[in-house]
Amino acid sequence: MFPFTGRDFRTTFGLGGRSSTQNMSKIFFVMLLSCTCAAAQIKFEVKNASKLYDVQIEVEKCENKICEGKVTYTLFKKNSTAPFQTFRLDDTSFILGDDDKPSINITRLYDEQSAVSFDDYNFDGIQDLALCDGTNGG
Repeated sequence: MFPFTGRDFRTTFGLGGRSSTQNMSKIFFVMLLSCTCAAAQIKFEVKNASKLYDVQIEVEKCENKICEGKVTYTLFKKNSTAPFQTFRLDDTSFILGDDDKPSINITRLYDEQSAVSFDDYNFDGIQDLALCDGTNGG
C-alpha cells in the first residue's frame, strides 16, 4: 500500500501518459538513487565495549583499514533494541583491527585511538564514554 493519500501513484511520480518503457526507466532511476544513498555508510555493531551499553557505529567511509568522515554513534542499553542515545559528529578517524572491526577501549597519547572507549575518566566510579571526533586534538 502506498502512503500517497488521495493521489494516484502515476500522478505522484509523473508517470501518466508515458510508455511503459519510460515509466520503468523512471522507476529504476528512483530505486537506483535510493540504493546508492543507503550504501553510503559503513555500519559496525560493538557488543563488548561496555557492561551497560552496546554501540552501533555508522561511518562515512573506510579505506585501507582507516575509517573517516561523518559518523553516528548510537548507544543501546544491553538487551534492548531501542536506541538510548545518539551522537552525530562531523568528523572521526579510527583504525580497524586485524578483524576489520573498530578498535575499542584503547587510549594512548599519540598512537592508535579507539572509535569508542568506556572508562571512569572523572574518577566518580561511574563508567564514562569517549568518542573519537577526528585527529585534530583537543
